[in-house]
Amino acid sequence: MKSGKCPKCGIISLTTERKARFQGTEGLMMISCTQCRYVELYVPDVQEKSKQKRNMWLIHLSIWGSMFAIIFVSVIAN
Repeated sequence: MKSGKCPKCGIISLTTERKARFQGTEGLMMISCTQCRYVELYVPDVQEKSKQKRNMWLIHLSIWGSMFAIIFVSVIAN
C-alpha cells in the first residue's frame, strides 16, 4: 500500500498513515483502503521515524513555548 494502491481491490483511495493503537517495541503504522477496508500494518523506516521524532519535538516545543509565554505575560501584567 505504500505505493499508493490497494493490493486487494486496486483502488488508489487510501487513508493517511497513522500509528496503530497496539505498539510493540518498534511501533507499528497502519494504512487502510477506503473502498474495501483492507488494512496493512508496517514498521516505519528510518525517514518516517525521524519525521515522527521531529514532529514530537515541535509539539513539545510549542507546548512549552506557550506555557512560558503565558507565564511571562502574567508576570509582566502584575
